[in-house]
Amino acid sequence: MEEVNARFRRELRTIDVLYMLDCTVSMKPWIRAAASKVSEVAHHLAAQFPTYTIRYGFLGYRDFENSPKDRFVEMPFTDRIVDLQAVLDATRAIGNTDDAEDVVGALAKAVKFEWKARTRVLYHFADCPSHFKKFHDGIKDHYPEVDPDGRSSVDAEKLLRKMGNLGVDYYFVQIKKKRTAKMVTEFKKIYDNDAEDRKLQILDLGSDTTKFLPTVVNTIASSVAKSTRCDQTQTLIATYVHPLHPPYTTNIYILHYLTHHPSFPPTHRSILDPDVTILPKIDWDRASEGWGQLIRMESIACNLQRPLESVIRAPLEDLLADHIQAYIRPEPFAKGGVRYALPMFQPKDNRKLVAKTFRHGAREMSRFFEVMATQAIATKLVSEFNRHNPVRPMGFIDVRVVEVRPPEPATGTEGLYFTVEPFIEGEYVRHNNNAGWSNEAKATAQAFSHFSWIASGKRLVVVDLQGVEYVMTDPVIHSVKEPHFGPTDFAQQGINLFFASHRCNFVCAQLNLPPHPLQPSSPLSIATDSLLQELELSGPRQVNCGAVGCPAFVDIGIDGMLGVARTICVRRRRMWRRV
Repeated sequence: MEEVNARFRRELRTIDVLYMLDCTVSMKPWIRAAASKVSEVAHHLAAQFPTYTIRYGFLGYRDFENSPKDRFVEMPFTDRIVDLQAVLDATRAIGNTDDAEDVVGALAKAVKFEWKARTRVLYHFADCPSHFKKFHDGIKDHYPEVDPDGRSSVDAEKLLRKMGNLGVDYYFVQIKKKRTAKMVTEFKKIYDNDAEDRKLQILDLGSDTTKFLPTVVNTIASSVAKSTRCDQTQTLIATYVHPLHPPYTTNIYILHYLTHHPSFPPTHRSILDPDVTILPKIDWDRASEGWGQLIRMESIACNLQRPLESVIRAPLEDLLADHIQAYIRPEPFAKGGVRYALPMFQPKDNRKLVAKTFRHGAREMSRFFEVMATQAIATKLVSEFNRHNPVRPMGFIDVRVVEVRPPEPATGTEGLYFTVEPFIEGEYVRHNNNAGWSNEAKATAQAFSHFSWIASGKRLVVVDLQGVEYVMTDPVIHSVKEPHFGPTDFAQQGINLFFASHRCNFVCAQLNLPPHPLQPSSPLSIATDSLLQELELSGPRQVNCGAVGCPAFVDIGIDGMLGVARTICVRRRRMWRRV
């Protein structure tokens, strides 16, 4: 098993990066920028992902008036950055007789590259659109219908779908928005797929070549984070209890392996049971028509007005209760490794919510209260964290438990439970997980996990940080004495996993956080730490409202006012009663 684990670790810790550049005359500044920065990018990525194998490839394209040997410049994937540097240094900006380029020919080359890594990233730098009138608005184009290779816009669609099926994260670096806007719009229609969590990302850099380095480093880190999500192939620690033998714990490093390996007992393969249909599009306007009846339910929340020590020691004491009415659509719009997410709409306040329930196992009340207690402790700790005025404040959204009872319950009938939280628009990103992986580019998130250990008196660590930017939900707590925050609490082993890979950054230094004995001996370089600071300074300063049950966000200015860590944007509160 250890040999299998080691092999899967190697497979997961791999990245392929392909730079695809328009190499016509107008792109000369970007060719030079790439040539001057690729070595520095590789240096930063090697420092950020020291255990990863990272390969780089290059594909330069021009147009049909160039000679066959000049039309494309190709370098297959390699881990030798000096080879990439040599190819870019030798690449020249040539040709430009019309306003469209052979983008489709480049895509045909790109899909044939030897993509093998777990994380696959394509950066497409261009200031002109593809041939074919479907992709532009009346610019000069020698081949508006069919090009000399016999390709048309239909071939572009096939190639984009093939690229998507390869699992490539496609980043289009937009340099001249007016020229490429229609092409990008059409490409996104073809490439984007909500069910497979695939989107063509637009990086609007204009003519600012200085953004090349931080943009590439940050987006690759985001792609690595996405490829390690819990419901795909992130590192897991699974506990299996055999009916005839005592429990044991074993490291399993890929969910697919855990559920398919023939030696694993069939009784544990319940996670392979057919899942319900996922409907990724939410039609909020039809909630009152197509989601069933308006449901009255009991809503219970943790009282976060209590001191930090009180919340850590007993998060479920002095609970607050209320009644709400809402619609819940029975089909989930998303699923994670553990739970389904269903749309929920509260018409009284015109509030979009998410109701979550467990995918497998028992659904008794205690499991839902565990989730709420975990979020309450994380929320209280992040309030303390924000009081130190970090470069990027953080917040955890409000989470409650609701109980739905049948209209005429029989004696002893238990209700149906959900955790409920505000619906957040935006792309969810994981900053670290509960098994030692972390995205070092998100320096504030890693510093908060470290801070949670110190602020809790070295009793727990908050990890599995995820959300839209730093407005987060669904954390995990590792507790030092014994696992009591659910099956994802790996106790002391989980704490050790976090610190074994955590290298202190500028935020840790700002907070004067003492190092943990298990932290790596090699610190972040000064250059890497400076880059992380630049990335964090460029992001939004936004936290969730501090009022119980309020789903709104609050923007925090650069000059702070974080003395009240969870700023309250709405003074009106619900009439909660203590239970």
